Amino acid sequence: MSTYTKAFPEEAIKTLRKDTSDLFGPTSELRDIDIQLGRMRELRENAPEQAQPGIKHMIEDLTGRETGTMKAVESALDIFASANVLDRLADLVETATGISGVETASDTTDTDDAEAPDHHMEGTPADEFDETPDRADTTGAAADPGAMRLREMAGTILSDRLRSFERSLDSAVEAMRTPITTDRLNSATNEMLHQLRVGAKKLRYTSEIFAPIFGKTLERVAGDLGDLQDVLGEIHDADVVEANIVAALGDRPPTDPLVAGFVYVLGDGRARRALAQARLNKDWTPQRIADLQDKLASVAN
Repeated sequence: MSTYTKAFPEEAIKTLRKDTSDLFGPTSELRDIDIQLGRMRELRENAPEQAQPGIKHMIEDLTGRETGTMKAVESALDIFASANVLDRLADLVETATGISGVETASDTTDTDDAEAPDHHMEGTPADEFDETPDRADTTGAAADPGAMRLREMAGTILSDRLRSFERSLDSAVEAMRTPITTDRLNSATNEMLHQLRVGAKKLRYTSEIFAPIFGKTLERVAGDLGDLQDVLGEIHDADVVEANIVAALGDRPPTDPLVAGFVYVLGDGRARRALAQARLNKDWTPQRIADLQDKLASVAN
């Protein structure tokens, strides 16, 4: 909901954010658990015998947490549905732009269509948003006050998301170039990279939403942001696993039958993180980042 803060009345967005806030925590936690479970099951296939008890213990613990978290997600989804969040958001769009008939997920029953929605809104001619290699056609939009207001709103939101991304980027550049160390827990570097991942994710999703308006430049930007989000996600996942493993190790003596498995998983996570950060440093040069910022600024302005 924070995506729309700059475009809609503050009080309306504040209420919508309150009605959706309970959904974000458990869904994020469930995602982390699922990632960890998948990796644990992969490791179990080829892990040495002495590591099997520890890995089995972690899988059982994560499975139990998954069950509890799923219940929290289901409860939050019930609240989300009963609050009619999507319909209320569609009403805000109609009020702000005059474009009616905005379709929401609650209006459809075909799951295939829901996964690949038609980005053209009912009541607005499709050719108003026809894409060229750089931008969507503005001729029809200029003649349609509603489409023009929508374009202005999109530009405002993109500009706000770009500024947020740039703030997280400024603090993370040094972290992106920081050599790997063995002790990364409670590291400011980790937090900087995490915030950059969050900023890239929000900017990517915003870019995908408005690509039908601004054209292929924004589509390419969204693709690049997806690449950045993926590699930062791998780093984040490794950090989450490490924190959990270190907590599980606690004060267990080396003779504890579970320790060998914990150490095995810890070593795997650190190796995967090192590879992800090496790829981040190689692929995301200062020039590529600057080019991405310039493209976004040109579209948003």
